Amino acid sequence: MLHKGMTVTLFMIAVLIVAVACLGSNGDDSGKVNPVLHDSDGNAVQNIQQIEFSLAGTFDGSETPVGKFTSLSAVAAGRDNVFVADRDYSFVYIFGRDGKLEKPIGCGFRVEDYVLDDESMLDSYSHAEYELAPELANEIALHRFFRPEDLEITAGHLYVLSSFMANLSSMNPLGPCIFEFTLEGQYYEERKISQVIFPMRLSVAPTMLITASDAVVNDVAIYIADGVNSYINNEKGVSGRSYYLNEVKMKDNPEELSAYRAEHSNRGLGKEQYSGISGVASYVPETDEGLMDEWAKVLVCDTGNDRVKILDFNGRILRIINGSALGVNGFLQPVDVEVDTDGNIFILDGDAQRVVVLDKYFRFLCGFGSGDIVEGQAISVDPMGDVWIADKGKAMILHFERH
Repeated sequence: MLHKGMTVTLFMIAVLIVAVACLGSNGDDSGKVNPVLHDSDGNAVQNIQQIEFSLAGTFDGSETPVGKFTSLSAVAAGRDNVFVADRDYSFVYIFGRDGKLEKPIGCGFRVEDYVLDDESMLDSYSHAEYELAPELANEIALHRFFRPEDLEITAGHLYVLSSFMANLSSMNPLGPCIFEFTLEGQYYEERKISQVIFPMRLSVAPTMLITASDAVVNDVAIYIADGVNSYINNEKGVSGRSYYLNEVKMKDNPEELSAYRAEHSNRGLGKEQYSGISGVASYVPETDEGLMDEWAKVLVCDTGNDRVKILDFNGRILRIINGSALGVNGFLQPVDVEVDTDGNIFILDGDAQRVVVLDKYFRFLCGFGSGDIVEGQAISVDPMGDVWIADKGKAMILHFERH
């Protein structure tokens, strides 16, 4: 009887396990936090290859024209060079992997001398317009970008996200733009992104699908190579210029301005909303047969809500991860995200002063950087798998070697 009872019990447990597995693989897990993921055949993947990283070196920009990094905003690492954006002086620097400066590109204007912060600009619109038009605007245009927020390397080219947010000169309007350079720093072309007010982070997939996060309306814009865009989670369809100029008109009416911003912002705690949106990454795996859409995705740091969202290329939320079920503590203000060629996900967890690495199934692989990172601003993974961090707090670039 005891043997028979045990058999029945084991059978019931087996049935329960199968039922749960079926629910996990066939149920609708859209938007759930840390869901159990399976491969294309519905099978759970068991093997996790552990990886490790150690600090291999740093450099502080001592060879740059201003003698140091002043406001690190981005880093992009290639096979031979490391590209660093210093937002304060409107420079992008080209370094060797050893931290030796090869070439600066940009105008070298100190941002704080010409651009006021958001509130001050709204309060002093005429002063800002006078400062920036037309002579200064013309000179800035000659140097291609003014306020480099993010960098990306794809298909042998460097992309610079310039987030200057206001069209203040009717003769030579300045606005958010993506500038393309060769890896030697030669200008190639530009793409305006007029529907984004204040782009913070940029990602360029091999398919030339471009993703930018918008810090003002807390949203994500996805573009194809010809510049045509669709705006995710934004039914208004108002261009960035219209947004900004409407805010300027309401600067003397705080209540009206506050109501307008609330209406046109996607800020909040809801599944479809963001709070302090930041880093983005787009990933399209490439195989011998070409680009594979099965694992294609867009990752977005919902910084203020301490989570990372996984979207498809139509903006539909596939999953939400917050760190708590990954074998690590919950995320604390994740600021940037990167995906390597194997689909591994690198999350720069800002306030936790660490990097969390997941595989393409969103399972925890490793964490590193604690004790080395002070105020991580941006992350890049080079073709060899090494990780580079722009640490604004240390005013340094940190190089972590993969083992």
